[in-house]
Amino acid sequence: MEASSDLALASVGSRRPVTQAWLTPTRFSLLLGLMVILAFSEVIFGGRSFFYRDFGLWAYPNAFHHRDRFWTGEVPLWNPLSSCGIPFLAQWNTITLYPFSLIYLLLPLPWSLNVFCLAHLWLAGLGMYLLALRWTRQPLAAGIAGLAYGLNGLTLHSLMWPNNLAALGWAPLVVLCAERAWQRGGRPIVPAAVLAATQALAGAPEILLFTWCLLFALLGADVLRNRRARLAPLGRFVSIAALALGLSSIQLLPFVQLVSLSQRSAAFADATWSMPPWGVANFLVPLFHETKSVVGVYSQDTQQWTSSYYLGVGPLALAILALCRTNDRRTKLLAGLAAFGLAMSMGENTPLFGWMKSLFPPLGMVRFPIKFVVLVVLTVPLLAACGARRMLPSPDSARQTLRRILAVWLLLLLAIGALAGSAWHQPIAGEDRTVTLASALSRGVFLLLLLLWVLRQQRPMKPVWQAALQLGLLATLGLDVLTHAPRQNPTIPTAALRRGLGSGGRLPALGAGRVMISAEVQDFMEQAATPDLLQYYLGQRRTLFANCNLIEGIAKVDGMFSLHLQEAARVHALLYDTSRPLPAGLADFLGVDAISSPRDRFGWQRRQTALPLVTAGQRIVPAATEGQLAALASPAFDSRAVVFLDSTTGDPVQATDPVRTETELRECSSHRIVASVIAPRPSLLVVAQAYHPSWRVTVNGVESRLLRANLAFQGVLIPAGASRVVLWYDDWHFKRGGVISILSTVLCIGGIVRGRIRAHA
Repeated sequence: MEASSDLALASVGSRRPVTQAWLTPTRFSLLLGLMVILAFSEVIFGGRSFFYRDFGLWAYPNAFHHRDRFWTGEVPLWNPLSSCGIPFLAQWNTITLYPFSLIYLLLPLPWSLNVFCLAHLWLAGLGMYLLALRWTRQPLAAGIAGLAYGLNGLTLHSLMWPNNLAALGWAPLVVLCAERAWQRGGRPIVPAAVLAATQALAGAPEILLFTWCLLFALLGADVLRNRRARLAPLGRFVSIAALALGLSSIQLLPFVQLVSLSQRSAAFADATWSMPPWGVANFLVPLFHETKSVVGVYSQDTQQWTSSYYLGVGPLALAILALCRTNDRRTKLLAGLAAFGLAMSMGENTPLFGWMKSLFPPLGMVRFPIKFVVLVVLTVPLLAACGARRMLPSPDSARQTLRRILAVWLLLLLAIGALAGSAWHQPIAGEDRTVTLASALSRGVFLLLLLLWVLRQQRPMKPVWQAALQLGLLATLGLDVLTHAPRQNPTIPTAALRRGLGSGGRLPALGAGRVMISAEVQDFMEQAATPDLLQYYLGQRRTLFANCNLIEGIAKVDGMFSLHLQEAARVHALLYDTSRPLPAGLADFLGVDAISSPRDRFGWQRRQTALPLVTAGQRIVPAATEGQLAALASPAFDSRAVVFLDSTTGDPVQATDPVRTETELRECSSHRIVASVIAPRPSLLVVAQAYHPSWRVTVNGVESRLLRANLAFQGVLIPAGASRVVLWYDDWHFKRGGVISILSTVLCIGGIVRGRIRAHA
């Protein structure tokens, strides 16, 4: 790799240089930004908004709730509106502490969240360009890699996931700065750690895992290559990791606690949503064996995590070309990671997945094997850059290189033709043969255009025409991906996401009761769809499906989150067990005063038997976990008369008779509940909110112990007479993490100041 190769690339059959100096980082960023603007102009200019799947049901409601709490001066540690209360910040993928969440916190929604996602799409491409430029020293090769990573099926699909897209956006820059830091040491360590912490705060654990897998592999290659200086890179790498961990501790410590309390474990995930064996064909023919949904999005029937992972036929050809007769260790490493990610993404369709899970049980927490395709998306653009760098190495080997190029192109054209023929004669159920054929033909055309560009380099031309031809190549690569499938993220008018469209009439406010989607309506909404996109989303809003209740500020017994408190999830399953009638006593205890109407799926039926949030005086019955579950599910359960306490904790829990009390809820907010109770003798105050160890309680100003009542909820013993009970959320993991993050920030600032003083001296 010569120093002059960042300015010129030799052309086939000519000793005249092909200039690349025009493709500076600034110009590439402008080119990529222009492509994003043209592709999503209706979103950027505010007329329409994303809504499809998780964007409208999860990402936007979470951002709305976060913004609402932000402007009231609260850090949203606890979400009282979903799942009878659930940690919010600790979910991690709610990106509560991600620095660039300020974009949608300060600017109007939903436009600001749309721009947030598109900005990270642009960041992903620019970061990959800079990483590939450092590796290849050739701006054109770097531009190809940047486009392949910034604009591909997976990143375009990830526009529905702000957290995933943010983590994907920072991944190349983390690799770039970390590699430079462990190679050079000194001042680069701090920015590498800051970028790594920023990616961590984006809240995408699996993408974070894959990024660090790439870093470990690159570090290993460097250590093996420089055997005389092994300890220095390892020490610097550990410094980067430790500093990044410290900076992000304010988010990671609450997350770790929630994981320990959640329904997830090493045995949580299975091979659901794996890439089918023929899924490799979708890298070449993106609509091969894909079916169209009612809303117009194509996807594989066997997995619904991503509608596409197409990287472009040109970058794929260049990546294959990079593997032809190469002795470069880094290229082999990237190819190995891509092959590993591809095999793992197929789940149990290959033996590797089961073997890796048995060897590393924590991999069981990575839900859906298809997520391993992220490793392919991370590495193939870099392989494409290596292929572009070697595509035109020198005039002396022009004939040999040209034969290699033609062989790869011919092989891919034959593969495209074979896939088209296979889909035409043996389509899967629901596949449109003409659509697959059009997909194959169009990808063949783009492949031929790239080949013509390569052949055109044989002829001498003026630098201005060379630059124009290269610009045309980049535009063609971008057009290939942007047209590989119908819009993966449909849009609707922005007004459809405003507050007030999903209240369904007068529904209870926080502390005054909860709503519940019936099991029948829940099943219907999970399957329902209509070509009318606006009505499709408005129907979801009216039923308060998933997290749409957060937009309206209405409390609900369920919610859409990655992590749920384990005991609360078990109680929730009782409500949605279709093999038995709805347990009315349990619904009363949870304060369900509105449930989906049996006559109108989009309407609500009021319940008159719901209890308030706080009650007292019930008869205390000790019981083990399974006994409590059976009792709560029983039609005979009367939450007015009976409350269960756990008998397996070793605490002296005694049965008591019921007692008449006077209870009043005086204050109810996200992190604080105040109630007054008058009881003739000692009894138990029960709060129908999910139990979490971060909730603390005082009775008449004296701190007391919070008990687990009715398996998953809160209870506190009160004395005879009048009592004032105060419960508040006090997350010590958040506080400890904050202290560690502040100390790490001070350490970073000290390192920067010290480095500047030394440089000045």
